[in-house]
Amino acid sequence: MTEDSLFLLWGKLGKGRYPDESHPVLCHLLDVGSSCLRLWDTSLGVDSRQRWADALALNPVDAGRWIAFWAAAHDIGKISPCFQFKSADAKQRLKRLGFSSTSSRELPHATLSAIYLQDELVAPSDAAWQGISQKMASCVAAVVGGHHGLIPGSGTLRTGRMSLGAGKWENARTSMMRTLAEAFGVTSSDVPGDVSSASSGFWLFLAGLISVADWIGSNATFFQNRGQWAGADIDLVTYQQLSRQRAHDAVHRLGFDRWVPRKTGPLTFHAVHPDIAMPRPLQDCCVQIARTTTQPQLVLVEAPMGEGKTEAAVYLADHASHVMGCRGLYIALPTQATSNQMFDRIRKWLEQRYEVDDDRQTINLQLLHGRIGFSKAFGELLQLADIDEHAGNKKSGRNDDKTPNPRVVAESWFAQNKKQQLLAPFGVGTIDQLLMAVLHTKHHFVRLFGLAAKTVILDEVHAYDAYMSTLMERLLQWLAGLGCPVILLSATLPSERRRRLIEAYTGCVVTIPPNPYPRVTIAKRNDSDVQSKTVETDPKRRVSIRLSWVEVDSIVAKLREILTDGGCVGIVCNTVTRAQDLFQTLAAEFELDGVQVSLFHARFPVAERMRVEGEVLASLGQPINNPQRPARSILVATQVIEQSLDLDFDLLISEVAPIDLILQRAGRLHRHSGRQRPPRLQETQLWLIEPHIDDHEIPDFGVFQSTVAENGAYRSGIYDRHILLRTWLTLRDELPENRVSLPDDLERLVESVYSASFEAATGDDVWQAELQRTHDGMRQGILHSEASAAAVRVPAPDADDLLEQCAPELDEDDPDVHRDLQALTRQGDPSITLVLLYEQSGTISLDSDGYDVVDLQSSSQPSSEQTQKLLERSVSISNRFWFGHFVRQDVPKAWLRSGALYYMRAVCLDLNGEYSVGARQLCFDELLGVVFK
Repeated sequence: MTEDSLFLLWGKLGKGRYPDESHPVLCHLLDVGSSCLRLWDTSLGVDSRQRWADALALNPVDAGRWIAFWAAAHDIGKISPCFQFKSADAKQRLKRLGFSSTSSRELPHATLSAIYLQDELVAPSDAAWQGISQKMASCVAAVVGGHHGLIPGSGTLRTGRMSLGAGKWENARTSMMRTLAEAFGVTSSDVPGDVSSASSGFWLFLAGLISVADWIGSNATFFQNRGQWAGADIDLVTYQQLSRQRAHDAVHRLGFDRWVPRKTGPLTFHAVHPDIAMPRPLQDCCVQIARTTTQPQLVLVEAPMGEGKTEAAVYLADHASHVMGCRGLYIALPTQATSNQMFDRIRKWLEQRYEVDDDRQTINLQLLHGRIGFSKAFGELLQLADIDEHAGNKKSGRNDDKTPNPRVVAESWFAQNKKQQLLAPFGVGTIDQLLMAVLHTKHHFVRLFGLAAKTVILDEVHAYDAYMSTLMERLLQWLAGLGCPVILLSATLPSERRRRLIEAYTGCVVTIPPNPYPRVTIAKRNDSDVQSKTVETDPKRRVSIRLSWVEVDSIVAKLREILTDGGCVGIVCNTVTRAQDLFQTLAAEFELDGVQVSLFHARFPVAERMRVEGEVLASLGQPINNPQRPARSILVATQVIEQSLDLDFDLLISEVAPIDLILQRAGRLHRHSGRQRPPRLQETQLWLIEPHIDDHEIPDFGVFQSTVAENGAYRSGIYDRHILLRTWLTLRDELPENRVSLPDDLERLVESVYSASFEAATGDDVWQAELQRTHDGMRQGILHSEASAAAVRVPAPDADDLLEQCAPELDEDDPDVHRDLQALTRQGDPSITLVLLYEQSGTISLDSDGYDVVDLQSSSQPSSEQTQKLLERSVSISNRFWFGHFVRQDVPKAWLRSGALYYMRAVCLDLNGEYSVGARQLCFDELLGVVFK
């Protein structure tokens, strides 16, 4: 088939006419192949390229050619009547040239590509692209056919070949394959070898690479349709050169290759963290580990709060990039609030780390969670990227103190969606964004590709339940298979949990050395030899906490007394409702006493929550001599302040929670050494709210009665009742003089609560029966959670039928679909996002005064300004009644045209901020947030 005829087959029409303004499929295939090759050559790193080349039994240059060729062939299925005849003009012209129609069923072009390639790549001939095994050809075909997000199963690929078309269609595809093979230098002398099960993670890596190359090669900013060229009759050789140049420009301008780690020798801790003159013992231990590290490994750091775990982890990640050739880092945290704070820390570190970098590289840092649009720090980096782009990427020298380093930006292409954000070399966000990589979601393999050879830091790993932990174990298997160094950070872990995490990464049954806490544990993939090192803690950070039990009714009087000379108090409640009730009581009691009482939880509208979060961090965080720190204050909060937030209280009060979380909460006590404490609060004190005790001295943990969940587990509020009972017994019976010494008592207390054996200290038969009953329920609940997680996660990287099992698709966002079809990273009550509006006299508005009107009946998409305002009024709720009520409501028509609002529901409050359904009310109060009555 002639070159001119090949150009008549269209790949993209856009809004143009065929054939003058269409983009030929040949050109598009060259564009995507060129983009793939450019990504391979410039954005993966030497070590990563070698890893995947080894998987193919090729050298990196030849491996890149074959991978680019396969990527280019991703749309070969467009050379079929199913696709070409979608254009009436093309159908008419191609039929005149002898291209026949077909009576077979129509199939998606990506599926047709896979059907064609599974046979074509092994057909017996002298074609340069043929000769791989049937098994490997099937894998390549499936991966190529998955570039729109779903990998087709073998059942799909066994039928449908008739839909490809014969005769001239077959000749055209053969000519196209020959052209692509020549363009990318594929020859029969360097045919790839079969990928072994040990490297089978390669297939999803390749699926991600091809999808990203397709996204770049389809970007009309860089690859304009042929009709827009200056010379419309451009020949094939010239276009190949043009396509490669455009791929070079696209990969660079989008930001894929603007940061490449320079290979160096091991650096000192001070070189990576210039503001730390002398590393702490834990940090020095990590320096020693780095000096002997040449391959990706798992490092588990268990140490008390305040020992510099984050800085140690960042040092290890920096070492992996600059010594081992890894590609940046991603830090995963439990919540959006902790992610926001960590993002600011990493931004400042990157500005400092690359301040005098001679290469003038752009450092691309992304923030990943559901509400990044409300992060001022992230918005600033987006603006810097925009300024940088318009300035032609020219970098200034050392920056003044008033603006961020212009080389640390958030490249806008990556920020368009969370799949693309994980492709950036540096990222901070919630753990949910990582777990999505191992769920059956569309393009989950793009997330895996983004993580490949990147150091992943998982913070607060003790904070996750059985469901999330099961997903995390599969994530660790994939991170090991993708060549990722992994660093796990925790205050401490139960021994069984520690073992399962290590075995997930290594793929081996391991015996962990019984080194005392605090410790650092090191493990490698496919290696059962686990090392462990005990580290010294900073003597200045050793603390003895006096534990006191207080009745809820006496809290006001005790606080009034102890705050006489000043002090900042934190109160952590287990539920939003409990926090709201306690806040109202305290606010009323202290209204005239000059004590600042505030409330912080997750049931505020987005804008209000971000405001409160900012005020809390500004007033109760660093610096030590903080002029914004109030003289006397009480912050009532939920678990949003439990993890990672750098808050410092003079006194902490907590409801009974699992022992590890109580100790985590205690990490907010006297956190900043050197701060002057009020006279009555010189001693470190933790008050625990006394639960109600029945006649058998068995607590019911406050106002919440124990309930039996659908899976049979007994829960009190949000925590498992068995763990709460054992925590209560441990705190009651195993603390001499009601004191906790940290870090000395930490591991002993955690093991006492989470160990497999248990017995009531009193020997009371009723107690023992209650413990046994709740233990059986807890085990049933754990098994149910693990099974639920196993059902939605992708197979392990070494699974024999890996690609076959990747076919199912779960929905990431839609609350309408059944829970079994949702891509859930966390287990719990179903949630839905509401936008709080006001209605009066038939007019709906954003404000109670009725000025900012919202037309819910309009079919026009809301403006960007109004969309932002609507998002600011959004709040997620998980109340079962209200979820059931609102999920049955229609999404406003106009919102269906907006990706940001697509799944949200409107709730129209009256002027009192109330919405009623029968005897139930959903209320919004500016001080309390959303209240259920």
